[in-house]
Amino acid sequence: MDRLALAERQLDRIQSFFPRIDAKVTAVAAWLSIEVAVAALNTKLDDLGVAYVWVPFGAFLLASGASATRVWQRVFPDRKGGQGSLIYFGAIADRTEGAFRNAFKAATGDEMLDDVIGQVWRNAEIVCAKYTAVQSAIRFATISLAALIATLVATSIQHHALPSFPGG
Repeated sequence: MDRLALAERQLDRIQSFFPRIDAKVTAVAAWLSIEVAVAALNTKLDDLGVAYVWVPFGAFLLASGASATRVWQRVFPDRKGGQGSLIYFGAIADRTEGAFRNAFKAATGDEMLDDVIGQVWRNAEIVCAKYTAVQSAIRFATISLAALIATLVATSIQHHALPSFPGG
């Protein structure tokens, strides 16, 4: 069994998680944007003087802020690690083209295997952190949606009117 090929397949497998997680990040960001637009359309500054409006609105702000923070934390990968790597994009970019080409040609099979295995581990660490953050962001977004619904009910009572929605 070719261990380098096996390690490269594992690296590809781990990297395949990035687009799936990033799609969820995009969906949560869109979800939060819509929630904020709906809240802005339906909540007037005067409404915040009434406890039955500002309490759910405050909960909405806290939960949506926590969700947005989790999303923002994982939009860009953490670039730590990978010093001297011939696989990691950050370490490759730190070299000149010629220096990278020469180092790549000079690397032994064991050196490349170690480098790929290190990249598999680091990517798994990044994927795990992204997944955990997105999972938390979705939970907070769900709480913010419940708080937004409570805010919409409260502002409907306050205004004696149904809520407004973007484009509607």
